[in-house]
Formats: sequence, structure tokens, C-alpha cells
Amino acid sequence: MNNKILLINVLSKESFEDCHIPGSVNVSLNNLKRYAEKLDRNIEIIVYCASYQCSASRQAWQILDELGFEKVKAYEGGIREWYQHGLPVEGVCKAEFLNELNLRTETEDENVKKISTKELQNKLAVPTEAAPTPTVEPVTSVPKEPMPIEAQEEELLKKAEFEAQKKIKPRISKPTLRRAQGEGKPKEVKPKEEMKKEKAVQPELMKYVPLIIAFLLTLGLSTIRQFIYGYNPMLWSNDFMGSFFAVFGLLKIFNLKTFAHLFSEYDIIAQRIIIYAYLYPFIELILSALFFLQIYPLATNIFTFILMTISLIGVITGYLSGKMITCACMGGLFELPLSYITIFEDVLMATMSLVMIFIHLQK
Repeated sequence: MNNKILLINVLSKESFEDCHIPGSVNVSLNNLKRYAEKLDRNIEIIVYCASYQCSASRQAWQILDELGFEKVKAYEGGIREWYQHGLPVEGVCKAEFLNELNLRTETEDENVKKISTKELQNKLAVPTEAAPTPTVEPVTSVPKEPMPIEAQEEELLKKAEFEAQKKIKPRISKPTLRRAQGEGKPKEVKPKEEMKKEKAVQPELMKYVPLIIAFLLTLGLSTIRQFIYGYNPMLWSNDFMGSFFAVFGLLKIFNLKTFAHLFSEYDIIAQRIIIYAYLYPFIELILSALFFLQIYPLATNIFTFILMTISLIGVITGYLSGKMITCACMGGLFELPLSYITIFEDVLMATMSLVMIFIHLQK
């Protein structure tokens, strides 16, 4: 890392370890504010994520800008553009997105201070020779073939003999030395890349643990009154929807600015009217009160159905776009990607409100 420049990669730990610009530090969006509070406000910072389609670099720039950092820029081309220009990288760089087209988005924020690949290359003093003009096919790295087992053992034996001659205690384990001398069968030495793959990887479902916990909390709150007054499907539905809006509305308000920015990345109304993103958590809390108090139940369910349908359209559109979009459902407190789980959340609420509408109309 350049002594005067701090490079921050805001992607996940797995993506960072796979491929990143040399000298970068890995700080997630959720931890960026806490990390930045310890930094000198005059330091020059470059933030980057995956590509132009990834909004995390712009979000990181906004967080740092609000904290008072004046010398911060977003490298929106991301690791994909850096990699495709043949510039130095660290990691195995096996991720498929590195070889995809890196097209600019139409919704770039003009207020964000940006830095181009050429400018970043000059700042980091990367030699021009290390950056050939990219061809039509993205540059790919060829993994180095692991040294044969016999050659490894022979090299270890030579080192041991050399150190013994210098009367230095060999820096090699006895079992390895015995194998090098032919005592016992040498075990196969696996390449580092293969060993990494064999390590336990965090299951994809673990990313959604906070969302599942919030959902279970909603379920628990809505069931409490059933023990007091006896089971009543209508009462339970009202309590469930009221608890849902209360829990998720409060989570969004705790980090309102981040929520509004994330929400505007995919919601069809918030993309055009940003104030809607700031009002959305308060709308959820108002609906929560209406469900708990059972005030204007038919109108409340009709409004809920419309609200959830609009939200569902935005979530599905964002999910199908293939972009790396963070779900705003928990207010940005946890880094959750848009997925079938977030789609299920909106489908469930829209379906419940629709059923309640039919029940109220039949009364």
C-alpha cells in the first residue's frame, strides 16, 4: 500500500481473499464507520468494490464523506476493471465475475468523487509496462503448477544437509526429514488452492441468520396474545403483520440514511423519489399501529397489499438484474444480498393482506 494512500476493499471476506489490489485492506460497509473513526481525516482514501454494477463503493464514499474525509474517491471500475487491465493483483482470482463485461451504469451519482484506472495506477506508481492494453478477451491468470512431491522432498533434504554442515539445527520437522531420507511413504502434498477449498466454508444460509431471527421474533410476538385470549386466526394475522412492520420498521430507523440509500438502489419509487425511502420505515410503523389497534382494517390491508406489491416488483427486478445489490430490509445493519428469501418476505406479506381483504369483504 502506498504510504500516502489507503486502499479499502468493501467486498466480502471471501471476495477479497479471492482477488484484490495489492496493499488493500478489507472493511465491510457495516464496519466502515467504526474503522474510519480511528483514521486521520487528512489521509487520502480510495474505496472500491467489484465493478460499475456494484454500488458498495459509492455507499462507502458517502459514509466517509459524511464523516468529514475530504480526500476520498471511489474507484467504480472495481477489481474487475483493474484485473482486466492486467494490473497487479493478489489472490487466485477465480471468481467468474472478473471475466464478465464491465459496463457503466446509467444511475451513477454525480456527487461522488471518482478516480479512473489510469489515475489510480499513477497514484500507486504501478509501472506502465505492467498494464498492457486489454484485449477483447479479459486477461486471465494461469495458476502455477505445484512442485512435484519428489522435488519438494529433495529440496527439503538439501536444506537439511546444508544446515547440518553449518552446525545449525535444521528448521525442518523430524517426520518430514525421515520421509526425505526414505523412511516411510511420503504423503501427498496438496496445493494451497486445493487446501483452501477443503476448509469449511460458511453456508450461504448463514448470511440470512439475522433475517431469520427477526422473522422468528415477529412470529413470537404475534403468538403471545394467543396464549392470553385463545387462538383466533384473525387476531393472530393482525398481530403478525403488526409485529412484522414494528420489528423491521425499527431496524430501518436505527440506520435511516444507509437504509434510504440501499432502498433507492432497487425500489421503483425510491429510485425516482428519494424522500419515499426516508418515509418508508415510518409508513411501516404506522401500519404496525393500525394492525395492532385494528383501526380501518379493510383500508389498512388494501394499502399493505399495494405497498408490498410495489416493494416486491423492485426486489424481483433487482434480483434478476444480476447486480450485487444489498437488501435494505434490515436497514443496512446487516449485509444481506437480495435473494429468493427477501422475495419470499414480500410475497408472504402481500398474500396475507390479500386474504384479509377477502375476509373483510365477505363480512
